[in-house]
Amino acid sequence: MLANDLKLVVNKTNTHITSLDKGVPFLGVVVHRKYIAVHPKRIKRFKNRVRKLTPRNSGRSVEELNQFLRGWSGYFQLRTVKSC
Repeated sequence: MLANDLKLVVNKTNTHITSLDKGVPFLGVVVHRKYIAVHPKRIKRFKNRVRKLTPRNSGRSVEELNQFLRGWSGYFQLRTVKSC
């Protein structure tokens, strides 16, 4: 068994085997067989944060928004993956 060979402790309640046909959520993205997409919950949180950073009656600078957008896009850069 791989866990014994590598001397790893496996948490059986959080570990499971699944199919990529339905999509598997992992670290804010959903991994499908042929592509990776941002999880809908993360998109909702992104939109709410942008709304907070851009109130209509505030004279805030655009620097905070730019910093957030650059960080978010850097973390969620999507790549096409080869199918198995």
